[in-house]
Amino acid sequence: MPPDNLPLIADNLSRIRERIAQAAERCGRSSDEITLVAVTKTQTAESLQAVLDAGATDIGENYVAEAEAKFREVDFPEGVTRHCIGHLQSNKARRALDTFDVIQSVDSIKLLTRLDTAAAERATMVSVLLEVRLTDEPEKTGFLPDELPTALETAARAPHIRVLGLMGMAPFTPDMERRRATFRELYCHYLTLEPSQRHILSMGMTDDFEIAIEEGSTMVRIGTALFGPRT
Repeated sequence: MPPDNLPLIADNLSRIRERIAQAAERCGRSSDEITLVAVTKTQTAESLQAVLDAGATDIGENYVAEAEAKFREVDFPEGVTRHCIGHLQSNKARRALDTFDVIQSVDSIKLLTRLDTAAAERATMVSVLLEVRLTDEPEKTGFLPDELPTALETAARAPHIRVLGLMGMAPFTPDMERRRATFRELYCHYLTLEPSQRHILSMGMTDDFEIAIEEGSTMVRIGTALFGPRT
């Protein structure tokens, strides 16, 4: 039976795009600078198809196995980009390359090296974001800020790795100014990248994407506002 949220998805997508445009206008930016990633983890293939049919151009999934199964059931329009946004175990690097176009959650040197090896085996390049950890929450992963230079040096020596930018998450707190400060810090780290690496700053989710846009985000990852709360 189709999920109950299917009739609402197109309207939700339209509303989120309008909120993105309003947030961009408030800080003198164009909404064209900001990409919306529809986060479809735990959603059905029917919900994924519905958001694609509504015009979503970027899809985010957390788990390789879930994405593999779901993507086989979906008719992807030409030009859709598939993002891995969840913690990726290094032993799944090869499968991730066969499933996703961008790996946003590169959080260790080991994973970076495994992805480079897997891409070399396929004679291709892999596009990645380096995930930065800016909170002390134990469930968060990513490079600490002082580890970023080493990660970037490793990526520079990896011939099959293309660094497109950074990804990060704000702390889980109702204090929106604390979230804003985290986004601002991540933007400062983003500015230290070489110009060729400053394509994507992925930060901001359902509860805080407008603040993230005001602080420089170029990509927001939205799930709940599109599909409703996970059950």
